[in-house]
Amino acid sequence: MHQVVERGIVTSNEDPAKVGRIKVALATVDGNEYPEWIEPVFDPGWFTPPEPGAAVDLVLPEGTDLVEFAHEIRYLGSVFEEGNGPPAAFKATGLKPTRRGYFTKAGHLLLFEDAAGKEEIFLSHKGNMLIALTNTGIFLGTKNATENFVLGKILKSIMESILDAIVAHAHTETGTVTSPPINAAVFTAIKATLSTMLSDFIFGQKVKP
Repeated sequence: MHQVVERGIVTSNEDPAKVGRIKVALATVDGNEYPEWIEPVFDPGWFTPPEPGAAVDLVLPEGTDLVEFAHEIRYLGSVFEEGNGPPAAFKATGLKPTRRGYFTKAGHLLLFEDAAGKEEIFLSHKGNMLIALTNTGIFLGTKNATENFVLGKILKSIMESILDAIVAHAHTETGTVTSPPINAAVFTAIKATLSTMLSDFIFGQKVKP
């Protein structure tokens, strides 16, 4: 059996078996939809069936073998054609492609930036909610945010002020206890631990790369 690679257009991905099979229109059958469901070749751990209208490359038997060996047909993945490229977020600033990731038709985005000094892992929801892990911190927010909702350094300062006030507080009225409400040494240790934890994280606004 001689095999060839041919490009087709996805006509359906509503596989009744729900295993990622598709139907395609092929030049081999005069541009009409091939009647059988075509199985995928996915990378291990991934489930990424293409959307209707996407161009895909297929490995299929040549000539009349198409019918006899229909069960041997596989699609290898989708192909970017003119006007159907990846989102702008995947375009690197230089010639070298430094961004890798995955995106969906709905607009969800997972992006890995490998540019030296700008390393980032970025996860975005179609509704503009996003998470980014960068060299300067962890960011949670929305694309259209106008200000940071929590900044680690500010929160740290506020918490330290509150803890200092509690340690320093004492009752001076007649008949009341005049010592602080908690052991000062213990509380100071707690404060130091909390301050260290807060300094490790910064939560704030982050826009799409």
